[in-house]
Amino acid sequence: MPLSLIPRAFFSRVEEITPKVLHDLGVRAVILDLDNTLAPRGSHSVSSSIRAWLLQLKQDGFPLFLLSNSPPKRVIFFAQTLGIETVRGGPKPLPSGYRWVFRKLGIPSEQVAVIGDQIFTDILGGNWSGAYTILVRPLAPQTDFFTTKLLRKLERGLLRGEHNQHK
Repeated sequence: MPLSLIPRAFFSRVEEITPKVLHDLGVRAVILDLDNTLAPRGSHSVSSSIRAWLLQLKQDGFPLFLLSNSPPKRVIFFAQTLGIETVRGGPKPLPSGYRWVFRKLGIPSEQVAVIGDQIFTDILGGNWSGAYTILVRPLAPQTDFFTTKLLRKLERGLLRGEHNQHK
């Protein structure tokens, strides 16, 4: 797959990505990032609106997977709290973790949406593996690591004009 840094779609918040939107895109499963996608980095909770969104996706039959470069204890805590399976297979943006989901579910990569807030991890890895990539605005960018803040400046330059082409 091509190493593209451009997401297929853009939304301000995960809650805007309704089950209907995913069905219309041909998506059958979702891989989610954790930090600044579902919860602010360093936080130990998820908002009630995101919890309701996750429940809605589950009720509509979407298998949900959590793929994060956060420490394993943090990822496991959120996966158990939210009732989401964790992805095995390697750190982002390497495609092995994404491909593990495709094999586990037995579905083509393009039927899996990857939703995250960072281009150089979530979007690059999702595109590299052939998934449908969706970029969301970070929940709390002020909590980012220094290196992530620098990368976000590069992201803005890459995406200048791209947001006009996506929701």
